[in-house]
Amino acid sequence: MPEDRSTVQNAIWGAHPARLVPAAREAIESWLGAEGAEILLIDYHQSHLIPFADGGGGVPVPVGSHSAGRAYASGRPVEEDDHLYLPLIVYGERTGVLAVRLPAGSTASQEDLEAVAASLAAPRPGDAIVLTKPLGTGVLAFCRGGESIHERSCHAGRSRCR
Repeated sequence: MPEDRSTVQNAIWGAHPARLVPAAREAIESWLGAEGAEILLIDYHQSHLIPFADGGGGVPVPVGSHSAGRAYASGRPVEEDDHLYLPLIVYGERTGVLAVRLPAGSTASQEDLEAVAASLAAPRPGDAIVLTKPLGTGVLAFCRGGESIHERSCHAGRSRCR
């Protein structure tokens, strides 16, 4: 069980590209002692945050009417009830939000969680979450060292990390 943020960061940095998101989610949830860690990526139109899941995804979150959207738009963490929404920023560009559920009595500080979000946004030099628009479609892709980890079409189409 991870005991501190460095253990979570090491799990993120050491994950195989295809397991990056699940490894990060498992490490964060184990560290915090609560399920509910989620990565939301912005769509091409920057109107919705889309859950970055292991295939199925989830319900898109409108940027203008949700705390996750406020964290994305402001570039600052937003706390609401038992959730903390942390912006994912890659090389100065907002790409999404890390949403975590904070159980009562959690010892994780906001500073620790911000460091974990930063590790997730760009775990190694050259890694990035990229937004592309091939053939007029919006596509979300996550790249690690040029290798595509996950591609998701917001409408239809294909994408490759460059």
